[in-house]
Amino acid sequence: MNLLLQDTIDSDGDSIVDHIDFCAKTPPNTPVDQFGCPLDDDIDGVINSKDKELLTFEGVIVNEDGVTMTEDDFMLAYRKYRDSTGEYSEWDTIYNKSYAGPLRSKLTIDEIIKSNPVEKPVEKPEKELFIVVGSDVQGVSSEELWEKLADRDFQVKESGDSIMYVLGGYDENELSTKIKELEDNNVEVQGIVEISADDEIIALEDEEVEQIMNTPVSTTNNSTKNESSTEFVPVIEPNDNSPTFRVQIGAFNRKIKKSIFKDIPNVVGIKGDDGLYRFFSGSYIDKSKAASHKVDLTLTGYNDAFIVAFQNGKRITLKEAGFEVKKDFSENLEVSSTPSENPIDSEMVRFKIQVGAFKEKVPADILANFKKLGNVKAITNAGQGYTKYYMGDFMDYSNVLKFRKKLVANGLIDCFVVGEFKNNIITSKEARDLLGQ
Repeated sequence: MNLLLQDTIDSDGDSIVDHIDFCAKTPPNTPVDQFGCPLDDDIDGVINSKDKELLTFEGVIVNEDGVTMTEDDFMLAYRKYRDSTGEYSEWDTIYNKSYAGPLRSKLTIDEIIKSNPVEKPVEKPEKELFIVVGSDVQGVSSEELWEKLADRDFQVKESGDSIMYVLGGYDENELSTKIKELEDNNVEVQGIVEISADDEIIALEDEEVEQIMNTPVSTTNNSTKNESSTEFVPVIEPNDNSPTFRVQIGAFNRKIKKSIFKDIPNVVGIKGDDGLYRFFSGSYIDKSKAASHKVDLTLTGYNDAFIVAFQNGKRITLKEAGFEVKKDFSENLEVSSTPSENPIDSEMVRFKIQVGAFKEKVPADILANFKKLGNVKAITNAGQGYTKYYMGDFMDYSNVLKFRKKLVANGLIDCFVVGEFKNNIITSKEARDLLGQ
């Protein structure tokens, strides 16, 4: 006789008898697995019956309700952990100052606050000033392209759908000096703008610019922003003709937002008069750092990355810039009007279907439909406060369209195709533009 088969005691009533129940005393009416343990479908450590976010993205940190923690949640937890003023504590109107011996001096709440003054808010940095020297409305010639890229201060700023080519950011002293330098070189200054840390752009009036230009230049050198940086070009004296370097990421036949390359430092994108959009990264005077950056880009999937060298506002060969090159290496300094054939490793660009976005717990009927159709990936956007849900993972755009058709036939009529590039969700158009489709 098999005595185990005769043992039918189930103390917690979860339909798993005690002698094979791995989780004793399961709460009543709690769904369990074959081992008698509460189900936790998203494996976030919070059982389904208490989980308010049933499809948490794998690997994220959740709170006691199983909801993905946002940056604000982490900050609140840290403030509670570091709490020294009792803001998050329960107080009985007094606080023991000393904990040793029978004589303890008492400190009132008011005294505590006085002894722990609130730090003054950090003053916001002044807005940086930028000189507008062009936009993507009209393309630039090859000569203009090299002239712009050769300037160590050249940047690209996006404002909505418009793109500005600017030099900056400067304080008022630096701005005045730079404008005079540009005028001496017959470079057209199209305007002056202020750009804050959150990329708010405000155009300066002519009167404000005139006032800056007429203000005597201070002899104090406040330009220290580049001195501590090992990545960007340090301040170069006007008579310093050292070569400078950037790394071209690729040339695309469609407009691509600079934000797509947010994982790459100091990216600028310029539209040429041939209609191509060329993207460059970095700005160096150390050729070894430029070479290292080029290798890093190549290893992370930017197949066509190459170094471009400049001197005196013109492009020069790598050999002229001090690189050792092979005898049979030839470098064409002309701007190619052919798009990069394979600028991005196609493995880095994927297509998915967004099937929903929710602020609260996913409705049970919708969740059941998701599970019936396949695996769902959840990504929480802390800034927007939404958790978005995605299905599928395709390299080919035609295949994701077929999958969307299937989802629509099963009731998900509002689902749509998105792209994914280096683990960041982008639009399907942006994904296809990266692939040149």
